[in-house]
Amino acid sequence: MASSVVASARATQRGSLWLAPFDVIGVCLQTAVFLYIGVVGGILDLLSHAGQALLPMARINGVIEKAARAVAPRILADQRDWPILPVLASITILAPASVALQIVLIGRGVPWLLVCAVHHAVLLGAGGRRFAKVFSIKHNEAHRPKGFFRGPGKRLLRRYTEALSMFFYGNIFGLDYIHHVKVHHAEDGGPDDPQNSHGYDRTSTWDFLRYVGVRHLAVTLGFATPRWLRKHNRVRDARVFAVSILVFYAWVAGLLWLNWRLAMAVAIGPLLLSNVFAALASWLQHAFESRNTTDPIANTITLISPTEYLNEGYHLAHHYRSGTHWTELPQRFEEWRARNPGAQPIVLEGVDWVDLAVLLYVRRRLDLVAERWISAGQANVTLETRTALLRERLGGG
Repeated sequence: MASSVVASARATQRGSLWLAPFDVIGVCLQTAVFLYIGVVGGILDLLSHAGQALLPMARINGVIEKAARAVAPRILADQRDWPILPVLASITILAPASVALQIVLIGRGVPWLLVCAVHHAVLLGAGGRRFAKVFSIKHNEAHRPKGFFRGPGKRLLRRYTEALSMFFYGNIFGLDYIHHVKVHHAEDGGPDDPQNSHGYDRTSTWDFLRYVGVRHLAVTLGFATPRWLRKHNRVRDARVFAVSILVFYAWVAGLLWLNWRLAMAVAIGPLLLSNVFAALASWLQHAFESRNTTDPIANTITLISPTEYLNEGYHLAHHYRSGTHWTELPQRFEEWRARNPGAQPIVLEGVDWVDLAVLLYVRRRLDLVAERWISAGQANVTLETRTALLRERLGGG
């Protein structure tokens, strides 16, 4: 099944050769962003390790956690969401402060690329964890019709993370609560989903970069969603999304007029970074083609890792019951598996999404992925057989 889908996609690609220059530009652009993240992230990790060696990080984290748990019942609608508070507090303070610092340093002649990299390091956090956590909070917020907060903040802060992300992470307002919830989850990553990754050879680095730099970039730029909304007669959502696009690009144009370097650092750079993170998540969360084409959820994989923030690894369970609170996703996953005893979901233990990307596209060690495949029915299957099964579901030869 997978090979036939890939062959069909290849034929479609050959029939659209006029797009080739745009494909190359998109792939080269996002490849440069990957390399940039690697360099900035590597330097930041070194500094982070030095800081952990010098500072009592366990004690500091313990104090922060205690404060967040104490405050949560007073300001959050569900106090189980307390882990979001330190992240939101940090980005609310650090992102505007970093922008202000840029304005000062650029005006004083400090090398622009250095200033830009420092700002992106602030947004990324060590190991990219701050960026990933903001992404996850924004994702969960989109699935809460009434938001995270209670009291006076219930209305004012309903889409706080998404609004903050528009100005500091290059994220068009509406990509989450309109595109992700009302489009992506309506299609479950199926063939009509604007960000679907069907038909790509998942063993191909070129196809991976083409997905990131062309198909998903169209979603990030706001081009793909309106087409789906118009097709499905979602008039109100289309209008709201159109206004969001106008506001976002007016913001970018204003920054460009003020100072193009500032615009590159504050808006355009974060937009490309956000596209990489979101595309990587979309590609990997639906990484293995299912033999059951009638159930898009079966394409969705599950990662069991202690480092996964807000249980993001339980993506199959999230698609199964998208309104489930993140603390209950493991329970929902077991419920789905009980209702589908004949299914063979991809469940990997001991890896996170970055680990999976490195194993598939940098180290190219599908056997190491197969070692971590702990789905029911695979315990007594040889490693060679499991590797072959995964390779087949990747869609490559």
